[in-house]
Amino acid sequence: MEAANTLEAAGFQHVVNVLHGFEGDLDDNHHRNAKNGWRVAGLPWQQY
Repeated sequence: MEAANTLEAAGFQHVVNVLHGFEGDLDDNHHRNAKNGWRVAGLPWQQY
């Protein structure tokens, strides 16, 4: 969050902080990509 705040203070307007990372936290079944994170939030990504 500190880095995002610093970027905004420097004039950057499109700053995103993903608190729970790319795949997010584990759900009750110990799986990722279901509860939170970059992918669950619908933010852009591409797999090669």
